Amino acid sequence: YILYYMSKSKLSKEISQNLVLTRRIEDFLISKNYLISEYDNRKINLKILCGDAVSETIGDMLYEDDGTIKYMITNYKGEVMTILVGYLEDDCIEDIYRCKDSRMKDMNGGEILLCYVLLKYNTIDKNIKSIKGGVAGAIPPIKKSDSASVIKQKKDRLIKYHVDRNAILENVNGNIMFTYTLSNVITNIKKILRNKNALTPSK
Repeated sequence: YILYYMSKSKLSKEISQNLVLTRRIEDFLISKNYLISEYDNRKINLKILCGDAVSETIGDMLYEDDGTIKYMITNYKGEVMTILVGYLEDDCIEDIYRCKDSRMKDMNGGEILLCYVLLKYNTIDKNIKSIKGGVAGAIPPIKKSDSASVIKQKKDRLIKYHVDRNAILENVNGNIMFTYTLSNVITNIKKILRNKNALTPSK
């Protein structure tokens, strides 16, 4: 009975932490005139939002109806500034793709969406404890006019982005894959919110 009580108490604490953090994210975005929500099938110019390299892949996933995870951040005009798509497979959110409008300079919308989605799904099912995808894009997005050296610089910048956030990187059949664990995501989002002074509860 004592072990059961301790386990239940720990679970309750974890759920409470998730709810607090997701609410802080929502409040923080609202304070900056953004909204976070599930994607509602509104039209998006994916080439402008995501660049040439991954826009087609994201488009194929975005317009599927079969269990695709789709979240977005919109500005006060209702324009999609950041999009995230992926699938739920074996207690892990996989094949994650994210992209952000270049006009969104005041925060990293893709990172915020990644953290938010894992926290949301872990609140529903405690077995969902990681989120992963391929390092397929670049920072900033690749353009058709980019030279080989510029493309390499942009791709290296994306790899460094994941390394700086303590992601697990693996080479799978020549493709670099990233994995963020729940504890990793919690650490990263707390750091973001602390730096933005968004950890203080709303009054």
